Amino acid sequence: MYYNGQGVKQDHAEAIKWCRLAAEQGDARAQHNLGVMYENGQGVKQDHAEAIKWCRLAAEQGHALAQYNLGVMYEKGQGVKQDHAEAIKWFRLAAEQGDASAQHNLGVMYENGQGVKQDHAEAIKWYHLAAEQGDADAQQRLTQLSPSVSSNQHSFFNSSGNVTGNTNNRQTNEENRCDDNILQGSAYRNT
Repeated sequence: MYYNGQGVKQDHAEAIKWCRLAAEQGDARAQHNLGVMYENGQGVKQDHAEAIKWCRLAAEQGHALAQYNLGVMYEKGQGVKQDHAEAIKWFRLAAEQGDASAQHNLGVMYENGQGVKQDHAEAIKWYHLAAEQGDADAQQRLTQLSPSVSSNQHSFFNSSGNVTGNTNNRQTNEENRCDDNILQGSAYRNT
């Protein structure tokens, strides 16, 4: 409530106070939100090490958005040594829970061979899952990769080369991100 100013005056310092109390009691959502606030310097001095600490605690409890953000931090080397293999680990955990941004990022990393052996079939698999949720970047990557797709993978595309599946009735990634009332922080997007 204090973070967004819902029913009260917006106050990031007060939000930090309440988030920290819940986070210290093991609440994964509060841990993630506290990590994002440290990452963005909202209500506290920006501190990437604290962001990593709190996001990791939430991620280890299975919080998909925290797993995604931890993957971003490892991919960018933000607060930790850059480690593509570790980024893959966290993106995969979030992606397996249906996080479209993590699915997209796994596609990018498989397409480019970052932290894994380059594998266009695996990239297409992850792009397809993200595209089905309305991820426009993943849809674009699928369209661009379609000429290099094997015959058994063409089921992802219709006769016009467009991605199949219902993407019009899904929420955008940004709308999905609002579930935690705090934006995801930095998003890794490579095309």
